[in-house]
This record gives sequence, C-alpha cells and structure tokens, in this order.
Amino acid sequence: TVPRCYWCNEEITPQNDSSEHVIPRAIGGKLEGTGYLCLRCNNGPAGDVDKPMAAHLGYLYKLTQAARSVPPADLSLSGVSSDGQIFRFYTGDLTPQTTLQIKLGPRTIELEGAQLDVFRRARKTLNNLAKKDSKIKPSALDNFQLEERPMPVLYFTNHSPGKSASGGVNFFRSVLKTAVNYFLYSGGQADQVSIAIRMVREIQDERWWDKARFFYPGPQYPPIHDVGPDEISHMMHLRGDAKNRVLYCYVELFNSHNVLVLLSDYYTGPELTATYCYDIISKQVLPKTVNLPFKNREHVVDPFMVDQ
Repeated sequence: TVPRCYWCNEEITPQNDSSEHVIPRAIGGKLEGTGYLCLRCNNGPAGDVDKPMAAHLGYLYKLTQAARSVPPADLSLSGVSSDGQIFRFYTGDLTPQTTLQIKLGPRTIELEGAQLDVFRRARKTLNNLAKKDSKIKPSALDNFQLEERPMPVLYFTNHSPGKSASGGVNFFRSVLKTAVNYFLYSGGQADQVSIAIRMVREIQDERWWDKARFFYPGPQYPPIHDVGPDEISHMMHLRGDAKNRVLYCYVELFNSHNVLVLLSDYYTGPELTATYCYDIISKQVLPKTVNLPFKNREHVVDPFMVDQ
C-alpha cells in the first residue's frame, strides 16, 4: 500500500516524508514515526493541532526539567502568588525574580530579573551612565541593595492562569491526534480511523468531541498501572477489539491528565494491543501492565454517549 498523508492525502515519498512526534515534543514526547504526515502538513496545519496541548501542559514539562539533576540553564516559568500576582522564575533552579536597586543620591535605578542577569544589566547601565556623567562611578554597584520579593506560590502556570486549565475542544483535538498517531505508528491503517482523522482535521460539530473525555475510574477499581516513586511519565495504551468491533486508546500525560479516546466504534481490523510508556525524568521507556476496567463493548462506548 502506498503511504499517504492522512491530512491532505498526498502520496508520501522520501522527498516529502516527515518525522512526526506521536506525543508533542513540547511536552516531552520522544516517540517518532514516519509515513503518515507529509512535511508540508506536519510543518503547517497538522503541527498546529499540537499547540493547545503544549499551551495547556507545557508548564508541567518545564517543572519536570527543573527536577532533573542538571536542569536547563535557560528555563523560565510563571507562578501565581497568594494575592493573585503573576511573577517569573528564572534559570534551571527556578530562582524567583530579583529586584536590584541602585541608589545614586536622590536617584534610584531599579532592575528586575534573574539575579545574574540583573547584575550584568546593572553594570552595563552604570558604565553607560558614567560615560555621560563623571560623578557616576561603576563601583556604585558595590553598594547595591538586593531585595528578594516574598511571594508564596499557589501554583505554577503558563504565563497566564487561564492557560493552565486543561480541557475544551482544541485540547481534546490534540489528544485525539496523539491517539491517531499511535494507532498508525503501531501498524494500523488510516481507513480504520477515518472519522477520527476527520475530527482531527476539521472542527465542525462539538458533539464529535464526546469521542475523547477525561477518564478517572473510581476507587473501587485497581490502579490502571503502577507508577514508580520517582516516575513522571507519558503512557499510551491502544486496544483494537475485533470481537466487539471497538478501537480505543488510553492516553495518560504526566500521570495526571488521563484521556480515553474512542477511535472507532465499528472497528473491523485485527486484534491489536500496544502499550508505550516514557519516563520524562529518567528518559527511559518503561514496561507496563495496564488494567482498564472494560469487560465488553458497552463499557468502552457508554462513556462517550451524549447524556440524555
């Protein structure tokens, strides 16, 4: 079968093929596949579908990177204080913003930012002022006043509190695309998930988004999988049930955002079971035994039925 881009239906060749992250790289996804999105679509409209997931969950990925033994030096993140003020953390150890005041007689110069960055900017500022005013000495920085603002953090966010809440059509559309990607990565055929692909490509009717919902079984059920003490992972569990003609994918992001995606309720493909789990902290693929509380077709389909 000639592979075709599931977005534009163009034949995929070595010249226009692209490497697609099954889970977006912006939230720590590492699994990649080829042969199902052309380069133009992957860099254009298909890639844009991933942006809401990054907007909703990108701050969690930054927090996992800050927890690493050697965090990125350029890491920055926003937080919200008890009084509702938004402020920034800087550098790999999430140092809170620093206020540096330089008093030059009656004049005060105030700079804010990461501590080392503030010091560099202050020296540069004084050097520039000294060129214009002989009374100003760069050595004035030796008498600086450093103030660290006490701002107790209530939660971290993506630069705006409203962006930290997950859900909505565009977020579930991103998750649906992840599920479609994993099905194709696992050897599935695009015609088996044609409605799901159409849902990824087009937003026509919000009722379609009952195909993807948050999924948290009650305490009467055993855990879906065992999470290690230092584990923060992304997991996908794909199940094609030929007997009951249903195809679904459980997507778990950061062990906290759990979504069940109904890829097809008229599945005619072969029996299929695939599981992938990637630990963002250890950067290792983990073996998993997955326990979903589904005994028959209705158990999968019913959560997606519109409430009467």
